[in-house]
Amino acid sequence: MGRKVHLVGSFPPEITRQEPQAAWDWVRQQVGAGTELTARPFDGDPDWLVGYLRGLGATGAVRAIRGGDFSGYDAVPIYRPTGGEPPGTDALRDADRVRRARELIAGHRDTDAGGLPVQLSRPSPLDVGLLSLVGLPSWRHALRTARGTVLLATQLDTLNRTAQSEISDAARLAAELDVPVVWQLETPAVLYALNLVPRALRPATARALARQVAGALAMIPPGAAVLHLCYGGLGRTELIAPSSTRPAVLFLNALAGRLRRQGGALPPVHIPFAYGAQPPPGEERHYAPLARLDSGWRLIAGVADENAPEASRTALELVERYTGRQAEAVATACGLGRHSVTAAAEALALLAELAGSAGD
Repeated sequence: MGRKVHLVGSFPPEITRQEPQAAWDWVRQQVGAGTELTARPFDGDPDWLVGYLRGLGATGAVRAIRGGDFSGYDAVPIYRPTGGEPPGTDALRDADRVRRARELIAGHRDTDAGGLPVQLSRPSPLDVGLLSLVGLPSWRHALRTARGTVLLATQLDTLNRTAQSEISDAARLAAELDVPVVWQLETPAVLYALNLVPRALRPATARALARQVAGALAMIPPGAAVLHLCYGGLGRTELIAPSSTRPAVLFLNALAGRLRRQGGALPPVHIPFAYGAQPPPGEERHYAPLARLDSGWRLIAGVADENAPEASRTALELVERYTGRQAEAVATACGLGRHSVTAAAEALALLAELAGSAGD
C-alpha cells in the first residue's frame, strides 16, 4: 500500500481566490491523478491566527499591554482583560473561522473532491492562550510572563469551551448536509515547550501537555481528528530549532498512553522534520529516537521541502527506517500559503514523488 499526501492547510492567495473547484483542480493537477490524498483543506489565509488576535482587541473585552506587528513571534501583542471580569466565550469566539468552516462545508457538495472529507484547521486552546496572554517567555519580562501564565490557567476553561462551541457548530452543519469532515488540531506549543525546558523536566512536561491535548482531541467527533505538531511558522521562522526527535517521541508516547486510558483511538499525527525555512536534517542521530515511538501512531511524515528535495528523500528514508514502518502519508512541515505559486507547485510535485517512492 502506498503513502498518501497530506495537505497541511493553506495555499497561495492566487489559488485560494479562485472558485473552489478551480482551486482544487489546480491542486490535483500538481500532485497527479494517481496520488491519494488524506483530505481537502482550504484555509483561506495562512495568517488567520494573526487576524484572530488582531480582532481580539476590537471586541473591547481585552486590551494590548504590548503592541506588535506580527512580523515574528516576539512581535505578537500580549493581551489582558479590559475590566474586572475575564472575557467569556462570545468575546473569544473566532467568528471569521466559524464563517470559513461553514463556507467550506456548505460548498463541499458542489466540489468534486473524490469523496475526500473537508479538513478544518483547529488551533489548540492552549496555543491560543499562550500566544495571546503569555507570549514568548522572557527573563527581561519575567513578571509579565508569570502573570500571563497565571491568567492563562484561569482562562483555559473558557478557551476550551470556546473551541468546543466552534467545533460543535461545524459538526452540526456537516451532519445536516451529510458532508464528511476532519479537524486538524494544531499545537506548536508542545514541541516548543519540550525543546525549551531542561531535560530533567521533560517527562513531567510531556505528561501535562498530553493531558491538555487529549482534552482538546476529545472535543472532536470520534475518528475525525488529525494531530498536527509544529515548530511554528510565523514569518517563515520557527519558534525553536529542534536538535532531536526525542521530545516529539516523549510527548507522543505520553499522549498514546493517556488516550488509551480514556478509551480513545490514536489519530493520525503529523510530525514536522523540516521547520521554518530549514530543510529536514540529514544526520541519523536526529531520527534515532523514533525507534521508541509508540507503534500505534499513524505517522504523517512532514519531510517535504521543495528547496531541498534530496534532503527530503533522505529524511523520509530515515523516518521509516527508525520507526520500522512505512509512513501513512507525507507532508510539508507547514501549509503553502506563504509560498509563491511556483514554489507551491514544486512542493506538491515533490510530495507526489515521495508518496510514490518505494518503501523499505
